This record gives sequence, C-alpha cells and structure tokens, in this order.
Amino acid sequence: MQWYYAHSDIKRGPVTGEELEHLYKDGIISKDTLVWRDGMEDWVKLAELPELASSLSIDLSQHTAELGELAGIEESANAVIVPPPFPNAAEGGQIDPTGGVMPASYITQAVIGLVIGLMCCAPVAGFAVVAIVKGNKVKELYDAGDYVGAQEASQKAKYWCNVTAIALVVVIVIGIIANVTDALN
Repeated sequence: MQWYYAHSDIKRGPVTGEELEHLYKDGIISKDTLVWRDGMEDWVKLAELPELASSLSIDLSQHTAELGELAGIEESANAVIVPPPFPNAAEGGQIDPTGGVMPASYITQAVIGLVIGLMCCAPVAGFAVVAIVKGNKVKELYDAGDYVGAQEASQKAKYWCNVTAIALVVVIVIGIIANVTDALN
C-alpha cells in the first residue's frame, strides 16, 4: 500500500507503510501530519487513522492491507494512484519526488566557467551564461511547486556546465599546443 504525506505544506510520496513509520519514528512527521492512501476520501491526520488509534509506533505495513480489504480495495501494480488535492497546497501542485531536496542549480560551477571563459576565450563564456540562466530557473520552478520543471532545469544547467568545461579544456589544450609549437620553431 502506497502512502502520501504532507511535510512543510508539500505533498510527498508515495512511500510504503514501513517508510511512513520510519518517518514518524525519526521525527520527520508527527501525529498531526496529514496522510492519504488510495481508498481514502480525503487527507487525515496520522493520529486519526483507525489502524493507529492505540499507538503511533505500531508497524503500519501490517495494517494497510487489512484496511484495503475492509474497504474492498485491491492494489494493482499498474494502477496510477493520484491523491486528492492537499488542503494547503496550491491548485495544480505536484508531489515532490525529490523528498524535499531542491535539485542542484550548478550556479557556482557556471560562474567559475564564466570567469575562466572570460579570461581565456570569451566565446566559451557564452556556454556558462546559458548554464547560469538554466541554474537560476531551478529555484524559481522549485519554489513554484514545479518539481519536474526544476529537475529538468537542473539537468540543463548541468549539461551546459559540462559543455563549458569541455570547451575550456579544448581551448586550453589548443593554447598549450600552439605555445609549445611556437616555442619549438
């Protein structure tokens, strides 16, 4: 059984019942954390779940199958489960697949590439500028709840940082070869 939970007003999941239990035991979620699973009409507090009435430290994975059977729900391996809107989430909010960790922006690497590019070969610096622009999009998209867009922007920033690094290495190697050849003549 797959569970979704709210953390810092962001929908998270899916996680197994065992993972949900560990999140509680580790203090990441509390008895007031909103949770949801397929077959439930709406989000409820963790402490309000029937299977957790006596204790919040019981093994959730043992009881999720029982609840599914009681509700007449069978979990399908191919079923796409979408939780209802989270009460505090903006309309159209996405589930955060990053687990609350913003994807890397690669801004530092891009700025270093820009500085080195400006010192040795200005056209190469253009690649770094593209990486900076893509890297700046990461936080903007992540804060807006567009987690997929933030991950895509992160991958594009990484790509352009790599292009910048490769171009710089090529330019530096060509420069070294040219200087050595010139010195030998």
